[in-house]
Amino acid sequence: MRRRFRAPPRLSTTMRRTSGLLLALGLLGMLPACGGSTSAGVVTRAGNFRLALCSLGCGGGTCAVNQIATNQDIVFTFNDDVDPATVSFSTISVVEVANGSTPPGEFLVSGRKVIFRPQLIENEAGIQFGFDEGANYRVTLLASPESSVVRSVIGRPNLTPISCVVSTSGIIDLVPGRPRVEITPNGDDPPTTSEFDIVMVFNDLMQKDQLVDPVTGDSPSVSVSVVDDSQPSGTVVVKVPGTFSVEFDQNALLTTLRFHPLAPFPGGMGGLRNLRVDFSSQIADIANNFLANPGANLVPLPDRTSQNGSFVESFDDGLMEDPDGSTAGLWNGVAGAVDSGYDPVAGVHKGGGSGILGVFEPSEDFVFSTDSQDMVTITGETVTITDGVFMFERIHIPAGVTVSATGSKPLRLYSRGACVIEGVLDLSGAAAPANFGKYFPRFDERLDDPVTGTSESTGGVFEFEAQGGEPGAGNCSGGAGGRGGKAWYVLDGVRDPGEPPGEPDYYDENLTSWVEGQVDPVNNPPDPNRFLAAALPTTGRWISVHGRPGQGVGAAPTGGDPELNYAQLAGERALGAGMGSWAWPPLTDAIPDAGFTTLTPIKSHFDSVSGTWEHYARHRARGGGGGGYWTEGEQGNAFVAGSVDPLLNLLPAPVNDPANGIWEFNDFLDLDAHGGGGTPDAAGGAYTLPPGIETLDPDQGLLLGGAGGGGAGCSRHGSYHDGGFRPDGLIDTFRDCDGAGGGAGGGALQIQAGGRFSLSGLVTVEGGAGGDSEFMLQLPYTDPAAILLGPPGDAGGGGGSGGAILLQTSGTLTVAPDAFRLDGGRGGKGSAGNHGGAGGAGVMRFETPTGSESLATLQGMVSPDVSVDLAPIGSPGQPNVAVLQASMPGPTGDVGVFNGNASGVVSSWFAPTNDILLLDFTGYRIQVRYDNGTGPQTITYDGDDLSPEPSTTPGTTPIWVAFQVGWGPPGASEPIAETIGDWVVPGYGTTLGGMPELRSNLARMVRFQIVFDHDQIAALIGSSPGAFFRVEEVSLDWVGE
Repeated sequence: MRRRFRAPPRLSTTMRRTSGLLLALGLLGMLPACGGSTSAGVVTRAGNFRLALCSLGCGGGTCAVNQIATNQDIVFTFNDDVDPATVSFSTISVVEVANGSTPPGEFLVSGRKVIFRPQLIENEAGIQFGFDEGANYRVTLLASPESSVVRSVIGRPNLTPISCVVSTSGIIDLVPGRPRVEITPNGDDPPTTSEFDIVMVFNDLMQKDQLVDPVTGDSPSVSVSVVDDSQPSGTVVVKVPGTFSVEFDQNALLTTLRFHPLAPFPGGMGGLRNLRVDFSSQIADIANNFLANPGANLVPLPDRTSQNGSFVESFDDGLMEDPDGSTAGLWNGVAGAVDSGYDPVAGVHKGGGSGILGVFEPSEDFVFSTDSQDMVTITGETVTITDGVFMFERIHIPAGVTVSATGSKPLRLYSRGACVIEGVLDLSGAAAPANFGKYFPRFDERLDDPVTGTSESTGGVFEFEAQGGEPGAGNCSGGAGGRGGKAWYVLDGVRDPGEPPGEPDYYDENLTSWVEGQVDPVNNPPDPNRFLAAALPTTGRWISVHGRPGQGVGAAPTGGDPELNYAQLAGERALGAGMGSWAWPPLTDAIPDAGFTTLTPIKSHFDSVSGTWEHYARHRARGGGGGGYWTEGEQGNAFVAGSVDPLLNLLPAPVNDPANGIWEFNDFLDLDAHGGGGTPDAAGGAYTLPPGIETLDPDQGLLLGGAGGGGAGCSRHGSYHDGGFRPDGLIDTFRDCDGAGGGAGGGALQIQAGGRFSLSGLVTVEGGAGGDSEFMLQLPYTDPAAILLGPPGDAGGGGGSGGAILLQTSGTLTVAPDAFRLDGGRGGKGSAGNHGGAGGAGVMRFETPTGSESLATLQGMVSPDVSVDLAPIGSPGQPNVAVLQASMPGPTGDVGVFNGNASGVVSSWFAPTNDILLLDFTGYRIQVRYDNGTGPQTITYDGDDLSPEPSTTPGTTPIWVAFQVGWGPPGASEPIAETIGDWVVPGYGTTLGGMPELRSNLARMVRFQIVFDHDQIAALIGSSPGAFFRVEEVSLDWVGE
């Protein structure tokens, strides 16, 4: 959007002047006036002071020119020198016609001329001028007898009035032709030191957005680099890190671009190194004239003295270790070495992984995909992770940042060093959406209250409101919830989305003889033919009206239902799936007896206190069952005592009176009653725990997300009886309350930190809540008629179970109270007190350096306490904790040739003495000692400018090494962030030991990382007790300036 700038209020009463003009005017009495005459130094002044000419073609009190550019001056030329003190917006008025505002600008006075110059305004988009594009401005020059007028230097008033309107359009090229640029220093005026700014002056006003990005300080069209022809590998071009800034001089019509380097320039090496400034041919002035002299400009650099040196690390202490990027216990793990940490007998190590994906430290919310996620490696390469395993150097989730994940696989986060979570890591199951659970098929079936004149809400007559509540979607191995049961009315001969094929029809929506039925229910009753199958069908069963089970633990698929696939239900419950609930009544408008042989029509509610029948039926399905995992999910409820309706009225309990044929809720039909099973209606999931499940071992397929909650069936709650309190309570028309969906199970999460683990934020794999009735989300409900007339009875969905967390660390463990959350999701709220069951708890395992943490200690970190108690597998009071013995077999965490079965260390930044400002790296050496059971042996890995291939290669040698350079001033402990280059991995996309790649950045500091490939180490040292592999020294040679 274009920003508009107006003149500040001060411009209406004062005039801006330049000091140079004031000085010139102060000397006016000593100089001859242009056009006047002198005698012995006396200036002749005009007797009458008037306008001689103007740039708008002034004459006859108006202007011949009626259009100007937005950057164009307005020039008034008088017949005598002007007194600057009389020039202001009160004597020469420039006002936008549309709103009366004065454009930003200034008056310049020089002798007989007065210039109004529209202000040059810089903004984020570039530059613009005081005149707005396409605006109309009234220009007024006041004249005597007005008191406020421009006057000559001897006080005579202006006698020429002018008033006209000009419009603005476009930009005028005030410096005709193509612009040119000159740089300083240059070939004729070379620099004499290594630290200087580059000044580039354009002889016109240029387009700002082409020259500098105001956010980053980079230039999209100008680059500064050093061209080095002194290297054995050939010409090396090094981009110089720095920032650009731009200034405009509107009066001189100049643009100055300045480059400030963040590092000093290297020495000239006898003319073999030169500074190069490149200008794009697309650079243009504000009139779109392209630069006349684009291209490269070479600037010779002064020579500097140099000296040779090396950085040597022998690991005698931990002073140069960066612990947050290193696996704990390796650096100086044995005296004077970095030990691999590999146990040759057990084949395990201290973990952490390769760290190939670098540092994970999001500044804003971030979502992983465990199925396909593009990431950038430390070498700057983009890779796609498809197994959900992410190998970072270190992990830091700052406060205020939420990290979550989608996808079918568990999320497995590896940090070679520290993992610090101050924000939120959220793999909780998705809650089921709220459900509008009241449906009748025609507007003309709305119930009216003749006393108050109110009618049922129009909400509830659209078929999308009858489809059954959507479930919460599962992610990261967490099971999805079950769908809620549809309204009977949807079974209308049209196959709706999700409706199984062959499901029999129930309702003929073409027969609508009920018209405001309470008016004459005797003479105009419902057409019996509209209900096509009021009894048990013979060709099929209705299944979409019943709540569906959620998915099991680990997103195990389910498909059981109480009509067609009832034999599956017990087994699916054993998978942890929360069961759905029967639609109630389960046969449209009739209740079957326990043997499914006879039918009892539903009736309206009998009030046992008054002994009368109410207008409305209160038949309701149970809420969906909660998903189960480490503990069982809860059964869905038919009624929770003390519940209130959506208007906050206390609800009466439903009645089951078999003697009188009253069955307002299900307490006699098992969910699998057709098969004679014993699965309770809306049962909570009861997961059969497999052997070893407490380990959550991903390599054994035991890292599994939680189970989904069941969906609720359809209810016939609120169905209407208009029989004047007839004793039989028969129903005249029916209201359907489709059920809410179930919540998803929490996801599965592995965190392995080779270094310390610190959690002051939150890590959650809680189950998702079951779907609520929308009527219960705003209490009291805003439409009383929707509750009083045909009260809703839609049931809530079951909550998903909590998920799984495997926390492994080789470092210290610091966790805030209850910062790990594995609670099951709550059951959804039903509008008749028929709430869903809550999900069961998830499971958590700790693996630490000692495995000695007590149950009380771990329970202080976890909610609920049972999630870390081994009671569900028969060891009550024992904590789920063990010693970390890391191993990532097979392709786990592999990224190309970089093996995931790894550990490693990273150093802090090495820097030379303060007198050395730049380094040129020439080679490296790594001294290794190992023992394969036959005695100690040594290896030297090295790389330099003379070696065609380095001796360390990822995926081939037992270690790989990486170097990173940057520039920081003397005394700094780390480089300036903008100067840090990508990691250079010798043997991976490099030449000559990686030294040419290190020279692609100006550098004064360097650090290294060593990564142990445990598969290669195992192949080298075997399994003999006492075998080892360790690095004893790293040295890096350089030439310093």
